Amino acid sequence: MVFVGLLGGFVLIPGDVTAVEVEEMNKRLFAQLAATAGMSIPLLEDRGRQFHHRRIDGRKGAPFPSWFYRPAGTDGK
Repeated sequence: MVFVGLLGGFVLIPGDVTAVEVEEMNKRLFAQLAATAGMSIPLLEDRGRQFHHRRIDGRKGAPFPSWFYRPAGTDGK
């Protein structure tokens, strides 16, 4: 299994996938989205004020894995 960065997130793809295959899948994905008006994503109405704060006395969030980080000023490719 491999994590692949697509659409601003990560997707888990089973099996061994090369960087060239990932790039080709990414190109095909965006070609399909462009051909089917998929580049226009509908947004839900605003549901009012939301609070995404952590509780002071709550549990600490899980750390990100080391491969998630990259040097500042790079695009990660």
